[in-house]
Amino acid sequence: MDKDQLRDIIAELPDKVSRSRLEPYRELIAQLRRHRRTYREIAQLLAEKCQLHVSATAVLNFVRLHLRRERSPYKRRSTDSIGRTQISPTKVTVLTAQGNNSKKQRPATDKEVWQRIAELKQRPVPTETNPKQFHYDSDEPLHLVSKAEGDRPSDED
Repeated sequence: MDKDQLRDIIAELPDKVSRSRLEPYRELIAQLRRHRRTYREIAQLLAEKCQLHVSATAVLNFVRLHLRRERSPYKRRSTDSIGRTQISPTKVTVLTAQGNNSKKQRPATDKEVWQRIAELKQRPVPTETNPKQFHYDSDEPLHLVSKAEGDRPSDED
């Protein structure tokens, strides 16, 4: 589907009406929160004055979903991003040496990055040979190999 078609479909949908019983009391709850009333106090006031019995947790959830204006831009996705993934590009910097051994950072170009990757792939893999510490022979028990003797223990041991 085309991105424009998706936008048109979303634009044609009617706004969804809140199903919360607290919706008629939205402004009252907002004012009480501005006056630093706790969720428990708000629930008690709604029960006493409005005959609406809800828990403090229900008031908390309502405030979180419907009244908080400061939402993180990372949690909400705009309709522009439908149908594609948003990947933030990582910055690659290259250290370049200047005259007096001071280092200055500058952004690397794609060509430099790919060249560096190719160089790393061409670099030989270091193989480290560890000296044998044990020698296994099914007919003999295990023996520690001394550093001076090399691979196998001598028969004199």
